[in-house]
Amino acid sequence: MPEVSKRSNSAAWLALLLAVGALAANFAFFLNPPLQAALPWLSLLLAIAALIVLVIGLRRAVLQWQIYRGKVLSIFLAVLILMFAGASLFVFYHARALPNSTAAPQVGEQLPDFRLADASGQFVSLDNLFASSPNDPSSPAPKAVLLIFYRGYW
Repeated sequence: MPEVSKRSNSAAWLALLLAVGALAANFAFFLNPPLQAALPWLSLLLAIAALIVLVIGLRRAVLQWQIYRGKVLSIFLAVLILMFAGASLFVFYHARALPNSTAAPQVGEQLPDFRLADASGQFVSLDNLFASSPNDPSSPAPKAVLLIFYRGYW
């Protein structure tokens, strides 16, 4: 009986390409391209398509192993695809939890007064930063203040 040549499991490779595309769409969002608002939805669509094509590829590799070659490679690719598509879906879901920045101060806009603790635990207000030095009351008050906000906890 002649040996039949096995076919390549192209569905697994296509699923990997779709998963990488889904992850790349998330990174492309920060390049500020035209139609930027459509990129998260494109990423979601590509991740779902990658998972659907992955199921087809795994069915071919496991159930039809007589016809398709690359059973071990398909399983390895499945792990990569699940990681890429999972990361893309994770970013899509958690990006919705970010606060809207419409209320953020714009460049050149005057800030409202606030009171925050500094690195040593002392409370500082914006009015205090614009006041003249308590050690030398004759010194002029600063005209500008550079504020640096660190994300995290002291």
